[in-house]
Amino acid sequence: MNALTDYSDGMTFYRRIFDISSTILNKEGFMIFEFGTADQRDKIINIFNGYTHDTFNDLSNNPRVILFQS
Repeated sequence: MNALTDYSDGMTFYRRIFDISSTILNKEGFMIFEFGTADQRDKIINIFNGYTHDTFNDLSNNPRVILFQS
């Protein structure tokens, strides 16, 4: 299955959102993303450097969602 791939490292979508975030996000707005692995979480946090963040676990207690706020 490759319906949900960017044919790269999987971070293209997050980089694009980061690039436009300062123009589309309200001053006290926030962004919420779902991710699959702790490695992906770390990569996303690095992309959104400068934003505060919180990570939330799923029902199996695995990190699954991250919230960013400016």
